[in-house]
Amino acid sequence: MEPKAYDAVLLASFGGPEGQDDVIPFLRNVTRGRGIPDERLEEVSHHYRAFGGVSPINGQNREL
Repeated sequence: MEPKAYDAVLLASFGGPEGQDDVIPFLRNVTRGRGIPDERLEEVSHHYRAFGGVSPINGQNREL
């Protein structure tokens, strides 16, 4: 059986924060309605802050 050829790739993304002040609001938005404690959001925010508060996926998506 030969592999199928693809004509397109679908990219879906929540995006990401654009700066330090956007990190917590972004996390609250994407976790809305799930009951994630603020303490956990703060822990996750450190991952974004390691990149200056900017998600690397934003620039990667723009380059596409």
